[in-house]
Amino acid sequence: MSAELDALLARIRAVPPSAGGTRVIGLDGRSGAGKSTLALLLAPELGAPVVHLDRLYDGWDGLERGVATLEREVLEPL
Repeated sequence: MSAELDALLARIRAVPPSAGGTRVIGLDGRSGAGKSTLALLLAPELGAPVVHLDRLYDGWDGLERGVATLEREVLEPL
């Protein structure tokens, strides 16, 4: 594991959970920026699932509906 990833994990672990006993980490960026790669590196280290927003909506026209689904089905239950 890289020093940068170790440092990021240390910073994440230092922040108390904000959704009950759960830490919610959101990754945002342009297409191809490495969001999924970073999420898949962090997830096993943190024992966390990865929720890909693009699996919750159909294309760019469904983005608003996808965010509502994320809130209703993932965040609110936490």
